[in-house]
Amino acid sequence: MDKKDKELIAYLSERLSEYAGLKAEIASLNSELVLINEQLRQSEAMKSHFISNITNELINPFASILGLAGSIQKLHDDEGQVARKMGDLIYSEAFYLDFQMNNIFEAARIEAGETSLEPSRTNIDELIQSIVANHKFETDKNRIKIDYRLIKNEYMQKAFSFGTDKRRIDLIISNILSNALKFSRIDSSVQIHIECFENHIEIHIKDNGVGISEKDLQRIYQRFKKLDESIHSLNTGSGLGLSVTKALVELLDGELRLQSKEGQGSTFTVVLPELTNEEEDEDALFTDEELF
Repeated sequence: MDKKDKELIAYLSERLSEYAGLKAEIASLNSELVLINEQLRQSEAMKSHFISNITNELINPFASILGLAGSIQKLHDDEGQVARKMGDLIYSEAFYLDFQMNNIFEAARIEAGETSLEPSRTNIDELIQSIVANHKFETDKNRIKIDYRLIKNEYMQKAFSFGTDKRRIDLIISNILSNALKFSRIDSSVQIHIECFENHIEIHIKDNGVGISEKDLQRIYQRFKKLDESIHSLNTGSGLGLSVTKALVELLDGELRLQSKEGQGSTFTVVLPELTNEEEDEDALFTDEELF
């Protein structure tokens, strides 16, 4: 075999090797493309399902409010007790609608990266009692008792003046409590306990409901995801609450923990550090009293 033949064979071998490498790379890219297409399909399916769910979540309360208001207009002067009951229902539907809208708007802000903190001195004890009171209609209807307790220790005064973002912590607690009530059994209880430490607070919310299976523990924080995805599910919600909650806890440099077993209830623990001096804007940090 002369020199030219050897050079030709070497050249062909090199080209074949390059071709094999390109073929493997193309196969790898095709596999990635199939995976990306499947992820896009799942994402579109979740968004489509979310739109269906949220349409019901917004339209139903509006329809209830309009219907009840119309019924009140037709009542006679001596039907005050009936009017009060309808007023309670209107408040409940309006509160739920406002709650869902807050989650949608907060999710939009998170998506847009508009997540600057709004620090203030917050009375956490008072805030939680207010949140519990807002859910009274739901707890009364399902005969669920809320056991709220501030654990007494040397740092408990922190619960009455804690440096945090009041609007965000309100939504965090409201989402977890709403979730606990949603999956609690009738005639059960939900425990809310606050424990204060030197540089942080812990909020524990425990229910005695249906619990979460091990396979679902990894999915509950996904946007638009409901464990029961039926549009007509008895458990209402947009599928945004826990994903928004997790994002807000992370925004506050906190930690969200969950302990749950199917059939044995769930315990969410929110660990929130107090805002440091570097994080607080002195011009923006007011007590609740100074805002009025």
